Amino acid sequence: MKIRASVRKICENRRLIRRRRRIMIVCSNPKHRQRQGQKKYIKLNPEYTIIKLYIYIYYAKIYEKN
Repeated sequence: MKIRASVRKICENRRLIRRRRRIMIVCSNPKHRQRQGQKKYIKLNPEYTIIKLYIYIYYAKIYEKN
């Protein structure tokens, strides 16, 4: 299956379907299968996001003083 930002019409034997908020093209030829969306979903560690937030706030305060 190809994962693309925009799915394309490759042949006439294709069907456009939607599954879980994704647009997919299913075809009789397995090479023509496509899905629209990102390649991977990465869930960030909550601690990592909090640290990034504190760093952002810290630098924002420094630039406000200047």
